[in-house]
Amino acid sequence: MIMEALKHYGLSQRKDLSQAINLPLRNTRRIKFTCCDASSKYIIFGANSGSLYVYDRLTVNFLSIIPSQLGAISQICIARNGKQIAVANQRGAIGVVLELDSSATKEVLLTELGDGSGSKGAVVTCFCWGDEDRELYVGDSKGTVSLLQLSMFMGRNILNITLNPVLLLDQQIVQIDRFMQLLLVSTHSKCVLCNTEREEFKQIGNRPRDGPYGAAFILATPPTPSEGTPSNGTSDDGGATAPTDEDNDNRSGGHSSQPSPTRDLG
Repeated sequence: MIMEALKHYGLSQRKDLSQAINLPLRNTRRIKFTCCDASSKYIIFGANSGSLYVYDRLTVNFLSIIPSQLGAISQICIARNGKQIAVANQRGAIGVVLELDSSATKEVLLTELGDGSGSKGAVVTCFCWGDEDRELYVGDSKGTVSLLQLSMFMGRNILNITLNPVLLLDQQIVQIDRFMQLLLVSTHSKCVLCNTEREEFKQIGNRPRDGPYGAAFILATPPTPSEGTPSNGTSDDGGATAPTDEDNDNRSGGHSSQPSPTRDLG
């Protein structure tokens, strides 16, 4: 599968973008970039000042600064539709920027870990946007995966943000990936596949990990509305696959404590 993809895609040239990227910082030594993410349209850098620096991906031209009160930005993730941004700092605060393409002044909407999630004192270690641009999965340093939902009221004039835990694991979350209703969560010691609709989970492999290793779904063919919904991370047409340990799949047993999902994938 990967070798087939390499026949069509590959890195041919390496271009140094440092001069263009650092242009807005040429008159200051205090501000440093701390993290970045890219979409098909933008490259966005988070800075130790709390601001986001937005660039055009094609031309690398600097477009705008989005200020915030977060302080040094530690995580940044652009939504799949390219219109929303999620950011976080080292104190457990989370910010969301809506309508990135809009010409209106951008506002960073804030919430925090720990409000009813048991993650007080934790910091965000990874983000994963859901298929809908109003759902954001948040992994933290205490092993909690929370779902942040954005709801609009009164014709988009009032925004409600809710943050609820959906999975409790025993170590820091390294990476989260999503395909349809399946959630793939990696920690320093294990990888867990969750079905968010059926509230089921299964640990992938029984060999413990020892380090910040992630996992991701690979789409062999783009999903279509006529395709059946996968129940175990794979499809007959090669819809999506998750890393497995062929002879070592086992139930996650008592290695973790999770209120939801609560059952083993069948």
